[in-house]
Amino acid sequence: MLVNNFTPPIVERNEVPTWAVSRKKDIFSHLCGSLKTISDTVPLAPRMLRDIIDRSMPKLFDNKAKMISFVECMLGLDTDRMGDLIGAILLAKVVDLLTELDVNITWEDILQEEHDKGIFEMELEDLDADDDGDGFGQAGTKVCLGGNACAEKLDGLMVVVCEHLKSLDRQRLYKEFVILKTIFRASLLRVHRSKFAQ
Repeated sequence: MLVNNFTPPIVERNEVPTWAVSRKKDIFSHLCGSLKTISDTVPLAPRMLRDIIDRSMPKLFDNKAKMISFVECMLGLDTDRMGDLIGAILLAKVVDLLTELDVNITWEDILQEEHDKGIFEMELEDLDADDDGDGFGQAGTKVCLGGNACAEKLDGLMVVVCEHLKSLDRQRLYKEFVILKTIFRASLLRVHRSKFAQ
């Protein structure tokens, strides 16, 4: 039941209460604290938790907010004793999700985006110079550049993972580095279509 609360309830963007955003970190810390207390009380709980998290992992077509929320909570469990027990598995799941998003970004989208970057910059300069109101302003170029949802999700998750690594102390960071190096050798190096996750 606690893992189901890793992601907020599905509501329309306009219906999200203002207090929900400010209490997000507080709710996450209570969830992680409860799961850590359960794992301290019941020694086999982390093993069961691993299976529950595996079944609840976000899918490729889930929205970005749900993925980021779930991964933030997963990485919140990757500390202290809980991290020692299931940290490697949690990190492997996150890397698998990053890789899955990565291989679903096509080279055509990447080349199109890089090609459009120069045009986008030129158009911004033109918009600053004179605003002639031709209807192809910043919104039109933004739509052209923001076409790949997988890339946006990948960017968001990479930020979450990097913030998690920045927040660790030196000893824990070394353990995470060893785990990530093992995951990199075991799974990421074998992915031939990876573009960014490596």
